Amino acid sequence: MRDPALASIMGALPGSDFGRAGRSMARPQAPRARGTAAFGDMGFGFGTDAPLAAPPVHHAGHVLSAEQRQALHHHQMMQHHTMNRAMLLDPNRYSTLKVQGYSFSLNQALVIGAVLAFNVTLQPNSKIRPKRMVTNVPSPAMVTLSAVQVSNVNVLIGQSDDAYVYGPNSFGLENEFPTLDTSTRATMTGGYSGFAPVGYAPGFPYLFILTFQGPAALAGNG
Repeated sequence: MRDPALASIMGALPGSDFGRAGRSMARPQAPRARGTAAFGDMGFGFGTDAPLAAPPVHHAGHVLSAEQRQALHHHQMMQHHTMNRAMLLDPNRYSTLKVQGYSFSLNQALVIGAVLAFNVTLQPNSKIRPKRMVTNVPSPAMVTLSAVQVSNVNVLIGQSDDAYVYGPNSFGLENEFPTLDTSTRATMTGGYSGFAPVGYAPGFPYLFILTFQGPAALAGNG
C-alpha cells in the first residue's frame, strides 16, 4: 500500500497477518453492487460530499477486526474532510478550466446637476457569465438606462430601466445574461437627468458605475 498510515491500520506492514482466518473458516465475499467501490479500489468517498461507505469486512480473503474497522473508518473520514477543506482554498484543483468569480464594470463620469447622455462600451479581460448587474446609483430618477447590450444582445427587452433598480438595495436580484468573451463587448446606453440626490451638491463629480458579476475564467486561462 502507498499510504503507510492505512497500511498500519490494515496490518499490512512486514510481519502482519491481517488477522488471517484459517482456510476452513474463510468466508466467500458477497458480490459487489454495480457502481460500488471495493476496498482495493482505494479512497472511496475521497473528496466528495457523499456519505462515506462502511468499509468492507473482507479484504482478499482476510477478516478485519473491530479495531481495524474503526481505525479504517477514522482514516477515511480524515481524508474526506481534509480534501473538503483543501477545496475551499483551491476549488479548481482537479479542473482543467479554472473558474473564479469576477466583476466587470463600465464607468461614466458625471457632474451633479449637468444633464448628460452617454454610450459606454468595453470588453472584459477574461470570459465571464454575468449573473448579476449592479449600479452605484443612490436614488431613483437619477440615471436611466435605455439599453444594456451584453455580447451584442440587448438585455433590456422592454422600455428604459431606472438604474436604481440595480442599485444598493438590489442584493436579492439575480439575472441571467449571455456570456461575454474577450472578443465581445458590453455596452450601456442611457442618460443622467441632472437630479441631485440628498447629500450631493451641484458641480460635484460623480462616477456612475455599472458592474456585471458572475463566474469567470481565471484571467489568462481562456
